[in-house]
Amino acid sequence: MKLRDLIFLIIIIIILGIWFLYNKFYVSPLKNYVKELEKEREVFTEKLSKELKNLMEVVQVEKKETLPKIFEEAKKILSDEFSLKEERNKIEIEIQTDDIFEPGGYKISKKGEERLSKLYEFLTKINFKEIEVGVHTDRTPVKTKEELFPTNWELSARRATEILRYLIQKGIQEEKIYATAYGSSRPVEKSLKIELQKKNRRAVFKIFF
Repeated sequence: MKLRDLIFLIIIIIILGIWFLYNKFYVSPLKNYVKELEKEREVFTEKLSKELKNLMEVVQVEKKETLPKIFEEAKKILSDEFSLKEERNKIEIEIQTDDIFEPGGYKISKKGEERLSKLYEFLTKINFKEIEVGVHTDRTPVKTKEELFPTNWELSARRATEILRYLIQKGIQEEKIYATAYGSSRPVEKSLKIELQKKNRRAVFKIFF
């Protein structure tokens, strides 16, 4: 064997040795480390998933326990002037708009201020997510200047924003309350009898938790 071939063979052996040592002492431990990290990640993910599930169950239980208490408090304060309904994640509080506004008008009456002040008193006692102020009208055409309220849509919108403004001025955070105008689109009483149409003139406060 020539010297050159011997040197080449020695170089190949050295390279293979280096590769073997590199794989044994660096690559293999690194692979094992990655596997361990993957196992830890799976364990952590499973644990986190269980913790989140438990937390959601606790939150649901607290809601189930808290909402009835809030509803009972609402009945104590509001049941004389408002009608109340409890649902899974909200309470609906309803009042006839005749008890807040003058017929066909949009300015809040003294009687209306008393009603809304009582509602505000209740709202200060609870921790809620947001409130929708929805105002409905009957099907009777508006008897004001047409440019002011062309239809009942505009009347319900103005009334809703007047209530909104009143409650915000009292202290409700404006980012937690919004107004919706329904006009006569969602009647609870479909009869055209005047005495029954009163039921459709209403403001509904949906309080979400």
